[in-house]
Amino acid sequence: MKASFKKPKGHPVDYKVPDFGKDIDIKRTERNLAYAEATLGHKLTFPSKAELKAADYPKNYFVPNFGKDIDIKRTERNLDYAEKLLKKKWVPPTEAQIKAAQYPMDYKVPNFGVDKDILRTQRNLENAEKSTGLKFSPGKDGDGNWIIPAPGSN
Repeated sequence: MKASFKKPKGHPVDYKVPDFGKDIDIKRTERNLAYAEATLGHKLTFPSKAELKAADYPKNYFVPNFGKDIDIKRTERNLDYAEKLLKKKWVPPTEAQIKAAQYPMDYKVPNFGVDKDILRTQRNLENAEKSTGLKFSPGKDGDGNWIIPAPGSN
């Protein structure tokens, strides 16, 4: 089988790219870095790979146990208070209970017609279009989002 169209040219290569200099954000970052270094009297340097490897983080060190965090203690106190107040012990649900309690899906939903707020909005839109002589017809942008005119724009 043979193609019925001419073979397309390849994409351009080795073309000149204009150099407009450093981006404004890069310039600003460099100025801020220079200011911070001058203010602190310290030059920012980055360690080499060998230095990073040599300065590996300590491992297997002792971590003191200061007991329960204050937030955990507060939560436990609140749970105890709620259980006493309700005279019921809270037992977290099991995985099976969570799965069984999933919301029902694919059930029939009755149709009661258009909501009264929607009807009122449609009536108001119709009245506004009549009084202004303009038709409200928003479109969608390239991403599929509605383009809605801002208040006061014509």
